[in-house]
Amino acid sequence: MSPKIVYIAPYYSEAVRRDLRLTAEFSPAGLNKTRGIAACIPPDFELTLFSTGYSMRSGFGRIVRREETLMSGGRPVPVIYPGYRAVRYVSFLEIAAAAFLECRRLKPDLVIFYNFRIETLVPALLAKLFGGARIICQFEDGLQVVFPPGAPRRLAFQALYHLGKRLCDGFTLVNGSLRGEFPASRSVVIPIILPDRAGVVPHFATLDLSSKPVVKIAYSGSLDRQRGADIFLEATRRLRKNPRLRFLMTGRGPLAEQARTQAKSQGNLEFGGLLDDRQFAAFLRDVDILVNPQKLGHPFARYSFPSKVASYILLNKPIVSTAFSDISDVPAPGLFFYGDDDPADLSRVLEELADREIDVDYRALFEKFSESKTREALRKLFQRLAAARP
Repeated sequence: MSPKIVYIAPYYSEAVRRDLRLTAEFSPAGLNKTRGIAACIPPDFELTLFSTGYSMRSGFGRIVRREETLMSGGRPVPVIYPGYRAVRYVSFLEIAAAAFLECRRLKPDLVIFYNFRIETLVPALLAKLFGGARIICQFEDGLQVVFPPGAPRRLAFQALYHLGKRLCDGFTLVNGSLRGEFPASRSVVIPIILPDRAGVVPHFATLDLSSKPVVKIAYSGSLDRQRGADIFLEATRRLRKNPRLRFLMTGRGPLAEQARTQAKSQGNLEFGGLLDDRQFAAFLRDVDILVNPQKLGHPFARYSFPSKVASYILLNKPIVSTAFSDISDVPAPGLFFYGDDDPADLSRVLEELADREIDVDYRALFEKFSESKTREALRKLFQRLAAARP
């Protein structure tokens, strides 16, 4: 009999999005990585995906439990959506209880769960305590360092972080810098996952930006300081007198109003707000240079990775990024770095790239982060945990 895995993570399908009339505003954090991890779980494991829900407001009323099937990694994966009352700051308790009850019903050998959160960590711990399951945390962000010191949510996430680190059997880490913070024998680093699909493998290309009358440069994602949205905005201001550079910015977050105001007064900047998946894909196709300015100097950087770099790599376009060790240690023509979280240096790099011919070749990055490599890394982790079982 195949070993059973329950994967507790943020997910919803396009069918659910249509049925509940969900807009892009309700896209849960980690949604794209959930699909990638599910596809990389070896096919000899029987996998069930449990969604942690999709409510950010209380306007949905009662959410009805439902099931559907996700085709992932060449196989059908059952997906369970919990039934719960959609009340912000309260729903997670009912979702946690529903996840535990599903674990009791399915009796998994292994539970993989997304981040140290009540609705994911608690049912996993209960499945370990009452069902003997081994549990693996898919550690994706440092919520314990995002909120201000002394804030109730910071204290709550710090407690969950330390509890989870102590009691989990294994970890997938989003950032190589965490290797020293988690047990190496029970951890595997998975910053991004690049899909093994025909037509999406990166290839060598030469792009001559110097011949273009207008060079479009884009930032898309969370509009906050830890991810460097303020650095991008300052770079656009510094380069406002360069007539060839056009800056595009999309996303949501605390700096959205600043971006909107700056775009109105600054002719080289356009702010598009939050885009749905189709709009985002069209947006990326129209861009010449993609920017990931996430701040290495912010504590959040130690516990995160700019996941949009994955979709950027598959576009075969120049990328300017923070020098995260997981990508900076791989030869990757077309991937450029700016230094010291400095908007002046970001401005310098962008202006230089707009005036030159650029070779782009991300095949080495693709090889490092492909689905097949991730699948093998997860298999080895599962084997180590199975061998360590008392």
